Amino acid sequence: YLNFSDPWPKERNAKILLFSVSFFDPEILENYDKAWFLGFDYLRATREQADMIGHFLESHPNCDRNHNKSLDIVVLQDDIINNAIERKSAGIMGEKLTTSKYPYHSISFFDNIKNFDEAYEKTTDVIKKIGIENIDMFVTDNDNTAIGIIKALNEHNYNHPESLVKDPEHHIPVFSMTGTNEAIKFVESGMLTGTVKMEFPYLAKLSLDILTTDVHSIDDIPAAKWTSVIGKRATVVPSRKYHIFK
Repeated sequence: YLNFSDPWPKERNAKILLFSVSFFDPEILENYDKAWFLGFDYLRATREQADMIGHFLESHPNCDRNHNKSLDIVVLQDDIINNAIERKSAGIMGEKLTTSKYPYHSISFFDNIKNFDEAYEKTTDVIKKIGIENIDMFVTDNDNTAIGIIKALNEHNYNHPESLVKDPEHHIPVFSMTGTNEAIKFVESGMLTGTVKMEFPYLAKLSLDILTTDVHSIDDIPAAKWTSVIGKRATVVPSRKYHIFK
């Protein structure tokens, strides 16, 4: 939380650049004309992820691993999103999955998962509790979490490199977001089924343009033409699906 009634930014004529991956409140920029916002559109990223999962289910219709006529999903997510965004995100995912061959069922839901270790521990616990044969998919909003999931799966002889193609009985689909370099390598190896790549280099370029040039609105920045402008000094950077399955 920033209190723009504090005089120090104006005294120093300082630019303030705010970041978020989840939501934006335009009122936070109204009190200081050198405050900017850059971020990613979490709902758009969710739509990208949902579309990717839908594509996977169309091309891999036999995801019901235990043949109970239900798509049984484990969800792990961070706590960065507010309740309204979380509800909309769940609605987007639910709408996409209801069109699949089988109804979906969230058999376990974990929030406030912040890192690799927590994801690994939760995944190990849910495998022991439910049985790995009863899990059809993992969905998360963070690549570090996804890699923790995959480590736990590896220890049960699942999701090794190229398993989706060469040993599909030992591959449980894992879908994520962020698009870190490590996650991209996991996708290309076939261990991580897909992620939504958020364009951090593009975000960095915009940040430098804002901080080092004399600009007064997003429209003054040529590189921002590919973004979704949501305010005079606020915009969100696009994301895109990243996977190698057909």
